[in-house]
Amino acid sequence: MKLGRRICLVLAALLLAAGARAEEPPRGTLVLRQAGRQSYYLYVARSFAPGGPVLVSVHGASRGAEAHAQAWTEIAERHNLVVVAPLFDMHNFPDYQRLNLKGPRADLALHKILEEVGRLTGADARRFYLYGFSGGGQFAHRYALMHPERLRRVAVGAPGWWTLPDSSLGYPLGVKKTDGVPADVRFRVAEMLRLPLVVIVGEQDTERDRSLRQEPRVDHLQGRHRLARARTWFEQARRVAEENGIANGFELHIVEGVGHNGTHPAIIARAAAFLFPPATAEQE
Repeated sequence: MKLGRRICLVLAALLLAAGARAEEPPRGTLVLRQAGRQSYYLYVARSFAPGGPVLVSVHGASRGAEAHAQAWTEIAERHNLVVVAPLFDMHNFPDYQRLNLKGPRADLALHKILEEVGRLTGADARRFYLYGFSGGGQFAHRYALMHPERLRRVAVGAPGWWTLPDSSLGYPLGVKKTDGVPADVRFRVAEMLRLPLVVIVGEQDTERDRSLRQEPRVDHLQGRHRLARARTWFEQARRVAEENGIANGFELHIVEGVGHNGTHPAIIARAAAFLFPPATAEQE
């Protein structure tokens, strides 16, 4: 090989390496990134190693993605995690709680984020830990219905209302496919019921506020507030699992003295204890 060509190849390799290093996110610092039209907050633990795990934390209707990411930074350092908190803006994702199935789809937007995060950090983003609260809790359990193979463990915090594991009710109230559901979407109830999943709700989360869905049919089927609705979904999921011979380990945690607050230290601590139990998380 001629000397000039060899020098050019070496320079090209050095430039590529320098570019990759320049794009690599900083450690121990919360940053806001853009993946196409989708914004997200990213935190990489200081001692994170390539191949390590990802936690996704999904905001509620107030769209406080930064606060969600910030709430997990100490836990990320403890468990050497990458934290991803997508920001589903009102313009592009007005219905992200139900995965925005009429498009652009919120679940597929998350997949694009995770693809980028895996490339930038070396994290194993093929399967991840998922936490969502309120509107994010809606997203989390519906995502689990559609993409259970992507999840390691799931913490669903106090959704305003739920998709029940009932095939007689049309989506999003139940899992019967309706005209608004894309042809490629399947509701994989049996696989979802096999996931390690916890429902977390505050003991005082009983207010019927403006962000709570208050249709009479929802009240009748699920209860009048978030605490009652969490119990209803949990009990129905356990019953469906039992009727179909599915080994189900769902847990329901009611946090004393707490209302509707997805970044409350007691809520985050309870979710973290389930998502990352000692000597278990690495085996999922």
